Amino acid sequence: MWFRLAKDVTHTSVEETKRLVTWHEFMQWVAFYEIEHRQVGKDDFRFAQLNETINRSMGGKCKMKQFLLKWEPEKSNKNNDVAAQLIAFAHDYNKSRGYE
Repeated sequence: MWFRLAKDVTHTSVEETKRLVTWHEFMQWVAFYEIEHRQVGKDDFRFAQLNETINRSMGGKCKMKQFLLKWEPEKSNKNNDVAAQLIAFAHDYNKSRGYE
């Protein structure tokens, strides 16, 4: 969280940000970022509604669900082995291209 605060707010290093921001203010930023993170799904929904409205105003017949982004959870790699991650990525890539 310190890195994000340094990037978004102080535009300095993390070390400098820790000197500038009190612990109380830091915790307020943590709460803010948690609330902001929850808004992302709502924004996706709002943009899907907007796209559906625009589409229909132009004579289209698309439904809102066709405009919703499909987020897939990240696959976790228990041992964090870089080689295993690269092999998994290559496998998924090849599968998506129909090579397997």
